[in-house]
Amino acid sequence: LSKAELQFLAMLPDIRPKVRVIAECGNWRSFVWKPLKSKAGLEPDPDAEE
Repeated sequence: LSKAELQFLAMLPDIRPKVRVIAECGNWRSFVWKPLKSKAGLEPDPDAEE
């Protein structure tokens, strides 16, 4: 998915409260839960190096 598509999906529950969104990004070798807003760049990523 593009960054714009991820941002839309991250904002969708704010627009439609009954909607829940889960997106799988990455590969099969690692499995980490992160908020979609941080993955879409709408919130700072706490795991990112400064």
